[in-house]
Amino acid sequence: MIIDFINNLRRFILGNSDLIYEEASQKILDSAYEVQNTLGTGFLEKVYENALVICLKEKGLQVTQQDPLKIYFKGNIIGDYVTDLIVNKKNNYRS
Repeated sequence: MIIDFINNLRRFILGNSDLIYEEASQKILDSAYEVQNTLGTGFLEKVYENALVICLKEKGLQVTQQDPLKIYFKGNIIGDYVTDLIVNKKNNYRS
């Protein structure tokens, strides 16, 4: 599961030369590799999530877990969502 996340993130970072947060993206990728290489496979998702939070914070990133969000569509709340992680939260987005 985490290896799929890492591979998708890696493809996105390496294939995108105009990243807005390139340094943070690289730290996230490095942290994901560190977690995977250290823990290997076989644990539940929450174990990897908690380990990733530790690595990200050690790299100076701000991280929140299980952050509730309101989902908007055309200015109307259409649902609630709970994130796994938010890194360096900047804004509340509405569409």
